[in-house]
Amino acid sequence: MNEFEIAKVELRGTSSMENVNEICEETAVGERIVFCPEPDNPFDSNAVAVKKENGVLLGYIPRTEAPFVCMLLKSNQKIFGRVSKVNTKRKTVTVTITGERLY
Repeated sequence: MNEFEIAKVELRGTSSMENVNEICEETAVGERIVFCPEPDNPFDSNAVAVKKENGVLLGYIPRTEAPFVCMLLKSNQKIFGRVSKVNTKRKTVTVTITGERLY
């Protein structure tokens, strides 16, 4: 597969989660993630939750990038994600969003 990097973003909401220490300890760099649009989210109709493959919520795509990620998810563009950084001191998770070249 011929992938290219679309964006690298620090997820929002992670540090305020009740189980943040567990999330940071049990999340590995390179781990695959899943993007879950939340069009019915009362705070942002473009909200995109980011979860581990086992369903554990890691956080949300920042509001500034969420409309773009939503557009990609609705298009024919295949996008993938992986954890690129876990900062246990700041209690944050950064992910890299990649796409598959269509040509």
